Formats: sequence, structure tokens, C-alpha cells
Amino acid sequence: MYNFTTDRDKIIEITRTCAEPRSKQIIWKLASAKLNDFFQETATKDIWRARYNRAVKVLGDLEAKYEKEIKEVIDQNGGVDSDVKTKIVSLLKSGAKQLKELAYRAGVSEVEALGYLSLIENEGIVQLKKVNIGGYQQYAIDTTLRQDKQEYEHAVGVVKSKTFMVLSDSHMGSVNEQTSFIHYLYDLAVERGIDTVYHCGDISEGVKRSRPAHIFSLHAISFDEQLEHIVSAYPHRDGITTYFITGNHDHFHIENGGANIGKGISAQRPDMIYLGINTAVIKLNDKCKMELFHPQDGSSYATSYAGQKYLDSLSGGDKPNILFVGHHHKSLYFQYRNVHYFEVPSTHSQSDWEKGKRIQNTSGAWIVTVDFDEEGTVTRIVPESIIQYKHIKNDWQQWKDLTK
Repeated sequence: MYNFTTDRDKIIEITRTCAEPRSKQIIWKLASAKLNDFFQETATKDIWRARYNRAVKVLGDLEAKYEKEIKEVIDQNGGVDSDVKTKIVSLLKSGAKQLKELAYRAGVSEVEALGYLSLIENEGIVQLKKVNIGGYQQYAIDTTLRQDKQEYEHAVGVVKSKTFMVLSDSHMGSVNEQTSFIHYLYDLAVERGIDTVYHCGDISEGVKRSRPAHIFSLHAISFDEQLEHIVSAYPHRDGITTYFITGNHDHFHIENGGANIGKGISAQRPDMIYLGINTAVIKLNDKCKMELFHPQDGSSYATSYAGQKYLDSLSGGDKPNILFVGHHHKSLYFQYRNVHYFEVPSTHSQSDWEKGKRIQNTSGAWIVTVDFDEEGTVTRIVPESIIQYKHIKNDWQQWKDLTK
């Protein structure tokens, strides 16, 4: 006889073997026959359908409950075991796996396995998705970009004026990165009393597998190497918080193996807050929205062209008050359709690829002061352009040596 408490897993396992291969719809006539045979019953298909749905719901609720208990269980067992974490990642890389299999092969309980899966995703090591294969729910690596524009509140009380720094496209891991210049910018921020820096994406160089020669322009090749280099070499200054999105070069890591370097950086650097893929909206107050954006287009024939076309495409309600755009490696400010538009320069020198494509690269940053009236409306913007004219060849080397 079927026992709801002890046989939940079994009813789900048997029922899912009776799913139609293409539509994944359960064939209940077949399922009820199999279930009656296994449990020695004569229940109707409607009864088995109700039992199955209840079992799925309860196990789903239990999984949510387990996730709340995960930290306690791992802590009780002496904390995170790096060997277990490595084993689970290795198992996932070999193909989709059921939770039971992951737990068994890693030598932990299912609750602990859920904990390690949550930890692995939060640290950006891999993105995960649940898939149904052969009627069974399995965990697999997700290599798709999950772009979801989020809004963040960065207003504290009534602020009449705010000054911050904006930079982009550091491409750390590339031989063209200018780490000394980035440190100079943060020293300048300290000198000016700036406590907030925004970064518009491509903080890492990534690895573009479709362009094999790309590897020769890297000093840090893998996801792990680039992550380690950024965590150790990217500037840290007491009192300064860096908020950043990721761009197309960062997303090479997701495409190559499901790794999210934005999450990885934030997990190890509390002063660096990851805001999302390609875009994020920051509310400076109730009436001022500022957007960070890393588009996916190429370099245009005129510096202002891409910005004008993008602003033309926005409906009135979707427009931010201030827009900072990375990716193009240009420096530009203009006001159009009541939007203060900024092209944010890179913080690396021109690459051989850019030279070959005859693409000009501007290295620099912006310091921006925004004034508000009593209602929070922007009354004045003061943009200060900082440009790097002299670049240091192999600048990354001294920072790599210092952080060993």
C-alpha cells in the first residue's frame, strides 16, 4: 500500500517514467497501471494524480525549507569542505545530475548537497538550472545570460548634491590593462572625498573561444585566474564602495562554462557590489533614476551616433535621467531628450585587435557632481573628464608580482 510519508520519492520516480517524450505530459492511464502494480492497489488515475501532485508540492516545500537550514547543517559539520565543493562542480561539468546522485557521489546528505549548490551559484562558480530529463528533475550548468534589469535605492535622506566617479572596461586579465591608472583614479577619489564608484562592465577580459588568437593577449587565462587577479589587484580603499555591472567580455565566462565573475568578485570583495548583467538602474532619489548600461553593439562612425539612436528608441516612461554607457571605449557627454548621456571611457590601453580594426580607444573616467532641488529634481550636472594619455606597457606585471 502507498504511504504518503515514506513513498513520496517513489511515486514521483514511477510517474515521471510515464511522461510523453516530447511534450513531457504524464500519460495517467499508463502511470496509474504502473503505480497500482507496484503498490498493490486498485486506485483510479484521478487518485494517483492527486497523490502525485501532493507529493511534488510537499517535496518542493521541503526543498525550500532545506535551503533555510543549509548554513546550519554545513556549520555543524565543520564548515565548507573545498574538496566536496570541487567534486560537485566536477560532477555538474560532466553532465546533468539528480540531487540524490550528487549527494551520494560527493559523500554528503541531500540537505548538504543543496547547500553546496547554493554556495557554488552564489560564488559565481557556475550558474545552475533545473531540467527534466527522462522524467527526473536534475541540476545542470546554465550557460545562458539571465539579463534582468534591477533597480537599487542609493538615496539616503534628502541629498542636495552627490559626487561620484564612473569608470568602465578595465579588461583585467588582458596584457593591455592599466592597473596603475585604476589605482590612481581611486587615490583621486579618496583625495576628493568620493565614497562611491560605479563601473559599467567588462571588469574582466574573459576568454573568447571563437577567436583562438585571443589567448595571446591574456596574462590571466582561466576564470579562476582572472577572478583571483581582480580580487587581489583591483583597488580597495577604506570608505569607498564600487558598484558594478558585467559586460560582454565578462559574459564569455558564462558562455564558456556557466561562471558568473560578477558574483565571484562580490563574494570575495565586500566593497564591490554586483548589480547585474548588462544594465542596472540606481535611484539617487524618488525623482532621479541613473542607469548603468553595457550595450552589445559595435563602434559607430560617429561617437555620438550610438547614444542618439539608443535614446531615440526609448519611450518617455523608460528614460533614465542620467545614463552611463560603457563598451564603446569613448569619452563623451551630451544632453538629449532630457537625458544626461555619458559615454564612459575604458581603463586599458588600445589592444592589437582594436588597432587591427582601426578602433580608437580612450582611457579615462568621469567624476560627476549632481545637484538636486528640494523635490529631488536634477538642477545641475558638473561632468569632469579624466583622460590617460600615457600608458604603461605590461603594467599588469608589477601588480601581479605584488599580490603573490
